[in-house]
Amino acid sequence: MQIKAPPKTDFVADITDEDVAFYKENGYLVCGMMTTAEELDWLADVYDQLLALPRTGFLDSAFDLMSPYGTTEPPRMGQLL
Repeated sequence: MQIKAPPKTDFVADITDEDVAFYKENGYLVCGMMTTAEELDWLADVYDQLLALPRTGFLDSAFDLMSPYGTTEPPRMGQLL
């Protein structure tokens, strides 16, 4: 597996005092972009590579919470640890 280094970004997420107050009152905050399109592309490539690894049936790589423990079939709902 060959994972490239993440792209260099100068992305800054701005959270205002009003955002903080909203979160404290409501317990959630809807944010806009939290990274760049380039980093999202990189993350998608990493995720695809990890999901393409052979499955062991254990919780050591990609696994499927919808299937019995030990299943090595491709996940219907993939999870990564």
